[in-house]
Amino acid sequence: MPKTAVNVEGETSAYDVIADSGNRATRRFCGRCGCPILMEFEREDYRDDVCIAAGSLDDASWLQPQVHCFTTTKQPWVHISDDLPQLEGDTQPS
Repeated sequence: MPKTAVNVEGETSAYDVIADSGNRATRRFCGRCGCPILMEFEREDYRDDVCIAAGSLDDASWLQPQVHCFTTTKQPWVHISDDLPQLEGDTQPS
């Protein structure tokens, strides 16, 4: 989602990680309870976007998945039964 379309109210905490691409990604959490809220990316083609944690939304019923990410590290009990694209990580097709 474009960063410009997102407005987070309240204090957040941040934690930087190195993504599969080798670039920094910043995970933002609720400053009160620690729940994940969103991720921001250093990588050029994602710099203007954020990924919002679906669990942080009061109503996520309107979301329409577009792709499955990190499929090579999914739990064995997760079965993908649709025709959406599947990525091994966040960028490579499986």
